[in-house]
Amino acid sequence: MKESWFMGCDTSKDFQGGEKLEGRYANTFKIGQNAFEIVIDFGQSYTEGENECFHTRIVSSPFYANILLKTLQESIERYEQAFGPISKGDEEGE
Repeated sequence: MKESWFMGCDTSKDFQGGEKLEGRYANTFKIGQNAFEIVIDFGQSYTEGENECFHTRIVSSPFYANILLKTLQESIERYEQAFGPISKGDEEGE
């Protein structure tokens, strides 16, 4: 069985509760916070001006949200080193 690149986890196996890891595409996001947690909603918008459809919510502590931020920054840096700077045209498939 092939091991996932993600944290050494085998994503083909069940997680607790019998759920499998599911990939979802997101091109729109909402972020909120209070004193104890950061809330990130992920969704899709198919055309400009269309209502967004949110499908996933992640709730995390500010500590782990900060780790996510740093991990995303490092990932974008590696992406740009490999493929060049990200431009607005990348969003539109140009």
